[in-house]
Amino acid sequence: MLTNKAADIPDFGRDGVRPFVVIVVKCGDEYLLLERAPGKRWANQLNLPGGKVEEEDGDLAWKAAARELEEETGILVGQDDLRRGGHVFRRLPDPRDETKFVDRSIDILIV
Repeated sequence: MLTNKAADIPDFGRDGVRPFVVIVVKCGDEYLLLERAPGKRWANQLNLPGGKVEEEDGDLAWKAAARELEEETGILVGQDDLRRGGHVFRRLPDPRDETKFVDRSIDILIV
């Protein structure tokens, strides 16, 4: 049975699909958006906090979300602070080679 807790989100990273997380931080009617750094891909555009699910995260989306949120904003959260917002699977151009595509498995977690 699936609940709204991040602990219930399945692990990804199998079959060559690169797992990512994005974190929606809402406070009242406001949402946290970050401006991408100059010189990086999509420079100066607004983005939600997030990033890759790394091996150090044990391939768990909630651990990656907590780590990325702290790295990018300084906000500390734990597993009980996160709830599942959804999941998206996308095929995107490979940033290293625009003639190839990579599969992304993106978990959306909400604080």
